[in-house]
Amino acid sequence: MSKQGPFQSTGASPADGSHIASGKYQSRVVSLRSKYPNITYPNDPNEHYPRYKPPPGVKKLGKVTVLKFEGEQVPTRTDLVEGRELQTFLQRSSPERDADTTRRLYLVEGWDPDLIVNRKASYWSRTSGRGGWDAILFLDPPVREIFIGSPPHVQQVSVPGEPYQGGYPDFSKYEDLDDACSSCGPSRQPMLEDICFYWTHHRKSIVVADEPVVATIFLRKIVASNYMLCIGYIVALLGELDYNVSRRDRPISELDITWVEERWKDLQAWNRQCAQYCDSVEAILDSFEISLSENEAPSSWESCEKDFHVI
Repeated sequence: MSKQGPFQSTGASPADGSHIASGKYQSRVVSLRSKYPNITYPNDPNEHYPRYKPPPGVKKLGKVTVLKFEGEQVPTRTDLVEGRELQTFLQRSSPERDADTTRRLYLVEGWDPDLIVNRKASYWSRTSGRGGWDAILFLDPPVREIFIGSPPHVQQVSVPGEPYQGGYPDFSKYEDLDDACSSCGPSRQPMLEDICFYWTHHRKSIVVADEPVVATIFLRKIVASNYMLCIGYIVALLGELDYNVSRRDRPISELDITWVEERWKDLQAWNRQCAQYCDSVEAILDSFEISLSENEAPSSWESCEKDFHVI
């Protein structure tokens, strides 16, 4: 939304909103600054690298996948990777051309981020006519590479795509063990592809209702499953750290104080990280409007409320 990146000096007065891209968005933001003062301030510039730019060769990925639901059939999939393709698709699927019962889910995967970001997913929807709706899920891509060092000495490092213990377990609703054995599982890589997988292979498990919030079912389940996997990883890691620090098979005099200090720093770092995870889960409970009372949580397979209560 900004003319200049968050690591660039704007040269603008603090709250005039001139760092926002010009147009309708800028005027709306500026008109709200008396209510929300912080939204008109640019990000603090980095004094060491005021005009930071990603190294040459950084790939900018991003695409839109559209799932169109018709009756009880598997949704039809359309992949759009260029702005022109998306514009043409939207023109052809305008309300004037489509029936008012059409239901579409747009999965929007953003560009690879240049800077440190929180991994997020966002949801937006609108209804149109007799049970028709459009829903959009904004998804972050997986982290594929990181940059270590400072300009001009920057090293580009690929990030292994293998999740902990192979990733989250499949939560599909199978008829029996034979049904599970004969089916494949998700890729557990891009969130976009996993959501498409479940809608393609397990469409019969979901009743696509008139309310567009149904489009978030598999997103919620994937998020909950990843948090459960994260909890398992943290428990195993902290258990190992605790065991190594508290071992009693050697006298304290033989412990290397430097090694102990490093392990203590690790424990403190994980303490802060777990606090951030707790804040994130609380935000999920709030955004999904999940009741804090476990007694009010539905017990149906479609619901994830009990999962988040456990988390």
